Amino acid sequence: MAIKIFVDTTGELVVNKTENGGDIERYPAFCEITRHQRDADKIIIKSITRGNTIVVPTAFGDIEDEGGTPYANYTALFDALTPYFDDVV
Repeated sequence: MAIKIFVDTTGELVVNKTENGGDIERYPAFCEITRHQRDADKIIIKSITRGNTIVVPTAFGDIEDEGGTPYANYTALFDALTPYFDDVV
């Protein structure tokens, strides 16, 4: 099970869930989405407004960048997504 999660050139958060046949979800900047660390190596991404889980607890090794390369560690994944989550109006 691989999931691609990255911030594209437009600043959108892109979640490509290959286990669902390649469903691609895009979240524009300033959507009310949060990320949380679970244990030492898992990430959860949730929608605040809808209350649903966008990415269930997933180990960083099962998450790939836009090019299909797995993130080397949790810090690499966290840093790659920081531009989306730390963006300001």
